[in-house]
Amino acid sequence: IGQTLIGTGQFIYTLTSGFAGQTNIIKDNIFKNFTRNGVSGVLHKNFGIDFGTSIRYDFTVGFPASAADLEKPTTVLKVFPNPASDGFAVEIPELFAKNATPAVIEIRNLQGQLIESKMLEPNFSVYQWIDLKNRQPGVYMVNFKQNNDLCTSKVVLY
Repeated sequence: IGQTLIGTGQFIYTLTSGFAGQTNIIKDNIFKNFTRNGVSGVLHKNFGIDFGTSIRYDFTVGFPASAADLEKPTTVLKVFPNPASDGFAVEIPELFAKNATPAVIEIRNLQGQLIESKMLEPNFSVYQWIDLKNRQPGVYMVNFKQNNDLCTSKVVLY
């Protein structure tokens, strides 16, 4: 959780409310434990006081991604156009399209009722058109199911 201490030029993030740290903050130290006004955490970066300018400082909280993590295939189900008027395309992740097992695309309303279903034979195309002419405007859930895998997205019909 990040916050800026107004007038100090310090950007801090809080680890836990019970984290025991030091009571003073030393200029330009990175990752320094601190406690101030009952809030404990870690000083990430200390910036000099300068009013009237902006500072951008990018950082990552957590572990950096490995090369193997970056190369993992995506499992995001894309729906477009969104919002749609009478139908939309579903882009199924290639990981699933290459799988030699059947799959199904289900369209459900927000009450969970099945509105439309499309069976897909093995080795299907990554792009599937879903025709929803004469359906009520609203928000619908698009579910892709194959074996034990489920990908979900939302689409708005107008």
